[in-house]
This record gives sequence, C-alpha cells and structure tokens, in this order.
Amino acid sequence: MLVSGFCDGFKTGFSGRVHTSPGNNLSSLARHPDTVRTKLTKELRAGRLAGPFDTPPFPNLIISPLGLVPKHKPGEFRVIHHLSFPPGSSVNDGIPDHLATVCYATIDTAMQYILKTGKGAFLCKTDIQNAFKLIPVHPDEHYLLGFKY
Repeated sequence: MLVSGFCDGFKTGFSGRVHTSPGNNLSSLARHPDTVRTKLTKELRAGRLAGPFDTPPFPNLIISPLGLVPKHKPGEFRVIHHLSFPPGSSVNDGIPDHLATVCYATIDTAMQYILKTGKGAFLCKTDIQNAFKLIPVHPDEHYLLGFKY
C-alpha cells in the first residue's frame, strides 16, 4: 500500500460534499504579490502544480483559498493552501480524522526496530521539511486541491 501510494498517489478518504466556491484568497496575498508569484512559479517548475488553466480542469473542482504566512525569519513567507476553509464544508472537513492524523516516529520506536532487526540493521533519517509537497495525491482526487490566483 505504501509503495503503490508513492507510485500511483495516495487517496485522502474524502467523503465530503463536493461544492463550488468562489476561491477568494486571503488578503495576505495582495500585500506581497511578487512573493506569491515567485513561489507559485517555483512549484510549477518543480512539477508540484498543474496549470494554469483558462477554465477549471475538472467539473467538480473545489477551490480553496491561498494565503501568505510569515516565517520566523523577517521578510520570508510561506504560501498556504487553506483546505480548512470554509469551516464546516472544507476539504479537510470531508476527510475523517482517523485518516488525517500524522504520527511521527520516536527514537524509542527506532530503537525497538533496531533491537528486533539485530546486528547489521540499516537506518536512515529523512528531512520532512517539504513532506506534504512530495506526497502524491491519487489522480481520482486532484479535484480536491484547486486554487485560483
């Protein structure tokens, strides 16, 4: 299941109501348009976005707003895709909690695997800074991730 998810995309378990929305972005985008444009262009060139499209690429495309949030370092920002908007009928509201929970491994868990595997066990650590950008979504659910700029 894990391998097929990375090869074919992961399903979110979305069972909410598909609705159209105007896609009004958060006001923070208007204050730094060059930053937003640069960041979206970078994501597009990296193959993590599709488009732009003149018309919605899916008839049931859900548009969620974008926003810009300051990082700890002054003058740096993070683009957010606000999948929790609108409250009560957002994309995130349509995904059951048990499918949306992230559980990070602890050093204790790693030690249990090392002891279980025994001498010669291989380990690796990964940087998850961009983890959610790298997890592919199943093509059947691309309609969940629309935005308008």
